[in-house]
Amino acid sequence: MTSYIDYLDTLSKKQLMVMLARQKQEETQGIAVVGLGCRFSGGIDDPESFWTVLREGRVVPMMSDRPPADSLGRPRWNLDAPDLAPMADMLRSGAYLGDVDLFDAEYFGISEEEAAHMDPQQRLVLEVAIQALADANLSRAALRGRPVGIFIGSVTAEYPLALPIETITPLSGTGTLQSALSGRLGLMLGVNGPAVTIDTASSSVLTSLHLAVQSLRRRECDIAIVGASHLVLSPFLTTALARADMLSPTGRCRPFAEDANGYVRAEGCGMLVLKRNQDAAADGDLPYAQIRGSAIYQHGGRLGLSIASAAGQKTTMELALRNAGIDPLDVSYVEAQANGSRLGAVVEAEAIVDAYGRQSPTAPPLYLGSCKANIGYLEHASGAAGLIKLALALAHGEIPPQVGAERLDPDISRLSREGAALRFARKPTPWPATGRRAAGVSAVSLTGLGAHVVLEGVSDRAATPPEPLKLTAPALLVLSAHNPAALTASAERLCRHLDRRGDWDHVAVCRTLANGRDQLKFRCAAVVRDRQSVLDSLARFSDGAPKSASPSERVGLFVVLPEFDREQLSRALAASRQPGFEPLDHRIRARAEKLGLPASDDMLAGERGAPQAVALAWSLGWLDLLSSAGIEVVGGTLGNAHWRALAAVIMGRSDGDAVCAAWRAGTMSALPAIASGAGWEIASSGQTTTVRRPARSTTAPARLAEFDVPHWLELVADRFRAGADLSLSALWTPSRGGMCRLPGPVLTGKSYWLDHSI
Repeated sequence: MTSYIDYLDTLSKKQLMVMLARQKQEETQGIAVVGLGCRFSGGIDDPESFWTVLREGRVVPMMSDRPPADSLGRPRWNLDAPDLAPMADMLRSGAYLGDVDLFDAEYFGISEEEAAHMDPQQRLVLEVAIQALADANLSRAALRGRPVGIFIGSVTAEYPLALPIETITPLSGTGTLQSALSGRLGLMLGVNGPAVTIDTASSSVLTSLHLAVQSLRRRECDIAIVGASHLVLSPFLTTALARADMLSPTGRCRPFAEDANGYVRAEGCGMLVLKRNQDAAADGDLPYAQIRGSAIYQHGGRLGLSIASAAGQKTTMELALRNAGIDPLDVSYVEAQANGSRLGAVVEAEAIVDAYGRQSPTAPPLYLGSCKANIGYLEHASGAAGLIKLALALAHGEIPPQVGAERLDPDISRLSREGAALRFARKPTPWPATGRRAAGVSAVSLTGLGAHVVLEGVSDRAATPPEPLKLTAPALLVLSAHNPAALTASAERLCRHLDRRGDWDHVAVCRTLANGRDQLKFRCAAVVRDRQSVLDSLARFSDGAPKSASPSERVGLFVVLPEFDREQLSRALAASRQPGFEPLDHRIRARAEKLGLPASDDMLAGERGAPQAVALAWSLGWLDLLSSAGIEVVGGTLGNAHWRALAAVIMGRSDGDAVCAAWRAGTMSALPAIASGAGWEIASSGQTTTVRRPARSTTAPARLAEFDVPHWLELVADRFRAGADLSLSALWTPSRGGMCRLPGPVLTGKSYWLDHSI
């Protein structure tokens, strides 16, 4: 510490101010929500379907005449058993997920034995995390080895509670440990950084997010994954909660409503992907929202462990607002903890009024809401649902209606009559036109820890993508999956998604699938030119029966250049016809004939002139684009920048040897233009190669981009289908700009259930 103080003493006042300002900026910088994934009851399996339910004010089914069943139709519990019969009605009440026994172990590279011993809540975290990462256009290949923080809210592991002792194996430990929720996700992604599991009951997800934000700001990680899953696999806790009079006997969550009488247990999973704002901007992401501040707080001066404290909730919100640096009056909406408890909702509403300064009717209106009225109460995972709802509302600039707002609890209405500026949306409501589009979300734990997060909308200007490159007007559409069924289903789902939307173009879709998805074993590819050709290609993909890709195939390419003599040309032709390589001379000849260029060996290797220079540009363009796409090219060429070195040699440059040496050493700088001995020059700008005469010539330039793109794209498509491991991001510059949100990979399931009578 002394040495640090001595160092500070050497700085000027201005230097100290700059250092402190930078430190403050790091400590308070916004955190972008760049990806969302969710699976809730009622068929909600992505953010889009969740937003539809919220905006339409729908309520998912929460009552049934039978218990939830697995994929084979087997009931989760035997409600005729003597010990469960008294609880049968309460156990039939719940917003349950279907088919929770299904899991795609193949996709995650998990053995069948291990999958059978994994808590289904672990499986759910893996599957929904993959969807959230796809929503953020982050593939597993792109994440591998990167600093990624994983912060997962813990849930009770109920899967093994009723298993007979003989089914327990060494895999039972890692399959049910709470710490494995985060550890297994980190292992599956192959990432480095913090991986923690947090159990603070209902505030687990918001507490996890609080820690994730700190980790990002301290640069312990560059990306953070936050979320939780919740399944009701044992009747034990339902019985305990019912006997504590916490569950609704009528099977409905009615937060803030006059007929609120408890909550309904719900199942599901929600995951968020976070980045620092500056990183999201650099990557070309369009965040749903940004996190401005957060806080966690436990008030020990309450009457009992499970009794909510108004003072504690107020303090938690004030701390979060202070951390966010946002005026409470700039906040227009709060997603509340309210889950159906009448007393709890009133206490929370009073705390919100005080913390957000809404005691006066002249204050800006503050809307309250709770999505538990729509989907039930996910307990440990409830904070994820609230965060996702709030991120979607900020992204859409709209407050969804609150179910039950037409019949408010009289004690809630009293707050407004007494002057509180509280509101409840009864229909989709445009976000109030205040200075900032800000909102808060609360979670209050059964065991006392409260958490609050303040979010803010992002500028629409961030959504402006770069101009699509002219080279990608014909674009490469690629799609892959880990098995044929998943590939067919992926094509069908993507086709449906695009068919019902109008806010996309074919280039953005192709760029997203190429750059934001993993290249898996079963593949389809096509060259497309517009929206309709994308839909037509996806329809063909869904009808096909793709074969497994073989990554051993390579491309052989020979280059016909004016400087080649007959012997060199013969060697190049021979090299292109080696076993395992595809000769391309017929393609080049056919294309030359269509362009009206000489196609014979004599002409291509003969006198110099314009046709030979065009052929040179053509050949170099093929090499450049194929190599950029990661295709192995033979015929004396290597590396991404090989054409510059090759051109220096074959065009007779005096420094050709030096250029090649620098190329091999990896120290060669870019050569924007290379002049030929014939007075022609080749210039490379972005992905366009241009052949032209010096300024004194009036000959029009010949542009590779204008006539050759569809043909090399078809070649790349062939190699992709054949299993070549391509760097498809090289096909566009910038590599991530102009991407869009598309559905993630389709996961096909198989039943893994050690004992269905849980």
